[in-house]
Amino acid sequence: MISISNILSKDTLVKIQKHNTDIFTSANLVTSTTFWGQNIIEYSKDVLIYELPKESKEFELLKSDINLVNNKNRIESILYYYWKPGSYIPWHSDSIYSSALTIYLNKEWNYNWGGLFQYFDGDDIVSVTPKYNMGVYQESTLPHSTTITNKDTAIRKTIQVFFNKEKVKPTSII
Repeated sequence: MISISNILSKDTLVKIQKHNTDIFTSANLVTSTTFWGQNIIEYSKDVLIYELPKESKEFELLKSDINLVNNKNRIESILYYYWKPGSYIPWHSDSIYSSALTIYLNKEWNYNWGGLFQYFDGDDIVSVTPKYNMGVYQESTLPHSTTITNKDTAIRKTIQVFFNKEKVKPTSII
């Protein structure tokens, strides 16, 4: 697991925050109950999800910043997640992908509100408190979870990026 502060450029952040607000108020959201398997849902409240179209300018904008973190694997998908109070993800790995990246978008987050990213480090469980514009990058085999968000907490906003196991194809022949 790697934690990356200020993962997105200021310009990208401004554009994404505006787009993020527009998406959250749109009708184009799906719920985790239609997007995830039962083993990931468990007893979680719905997480609202929006997948960015690959041809959208927001996808390309994020892709340029994200490729600075992982340019060896192709981006499979970029999604906005809106975590309602009472939502979480139990222990799992993202083994159908090569790796994953979470980017936190709440300007304020307190660890008492829950929504902590957890992962195994040997026999120990490590918790990461969400911080604005921080990225958490993990390889697909890393078991991880997100703790339940407090019932009185604001919507927790993240960008989820999943990388394909297929390598990026060269753009030119040398």
